Amino acid sequence: MNTSLPLLLPIICLFALPCCRPPQQAYYASPVHGYANEYHPLPQVTDSAHTGYYAEAGFFTGNVNTNWHDNVKALHSSFTIAHHTGMLQVWGGGDLSLGSYHMGQWDTSDVRTYPVQTTVLFNPQLLNSYTGNHFFGALGLHGGANIVVPMNSGEWRVFGLEGSVNHDFGQYRTIRQKLPDTAASIIARGSMYGTLGFSSELIGSTKLGEFGFRGSLGWVLGDPYANTNVYDYKSGHYMSYSYVCLTTHYTREQYTLYGQLNFATKTAGISFGLAYRLNKPRNAPAQTSHRREALYKQ
Repeated sequence: MNTSLPLLLPIICLFALPCCRPPQQAYYASPVHGYANEYHPLPQVTDSAHTGYYAEAGFFTGNVNTNWHDNVKALHSSFTIAHHTGMLQVWGGGDLSLGSYHMGQWDTSDVRTYPVQTTVLFNPQLLNSYTGNHFFGALGLHGGANIVVPMNSGEWRVFGLEGSVNHDFGQYRTIRQKLPDTAASIIARGSMYGTLGFSSELIGSTKLGEFGFRGSLGWVLGDPYANTNVYDYKSGHYMSYSYVCLTTHYTREQYTLYGQLNFATKTAGISFGLAYRLNKPRNAPAQTSHRREALYKQ
């Protein structure tokens, strides 16, 4: 018996049996999916100015959909009010995003058929009629809170709760509303997009400024994101929309520069931006150690 035959069977199946390859599937979600939770600087709990006001501008670019088929580019701006009292930080504000969603070209040569239990909603000819760049905009709100533990050279924002809600508009939303159910596996026709997540952040203070790293994990709320009931053949499991953000940032006086990696369901991208604190911090070195001691005693 030829012992090499069992080793060749997967290769034979891959090239000879079309049904062994996953079917094409398309997913059209909100254009802000994956980057709705941009980084927002906050005053440290040792800052004697309990409230901070921030204006921020940034840029996001990323690939979305199956096999990173589409691309999103967006300019993002926000205004945030942050406050701290004791070991609690809270913040909230508004957002505006303007960008372009590029719908790519799908393969129309795939004429495979599938059993009833694996039928996939997909119409490449119709989707290709919308190939190109499509404008979008989004207005949103963001907010959250942190439990903070002060440290000798900074602070640890041990546990954070964050949330956001966005309303998108423009050409890309109009296209999602026009597409029939048979065009793609998931089409988010609604304009509302909400998230809820958790975070943790470390801040270190030096003579050169503040350095920090933040990680967050969250989920997308509401239909069709929370209960898709759609099996994704590429990943091998039912779809559920979530996100992970990893952020590094540097603050010098009133300026904060940040870079953020954004990983979400069918989305991967990078964003970076600059925030400016409109009111000056008032944590003089002589006051800082005294305020840390007071916070530890609370």
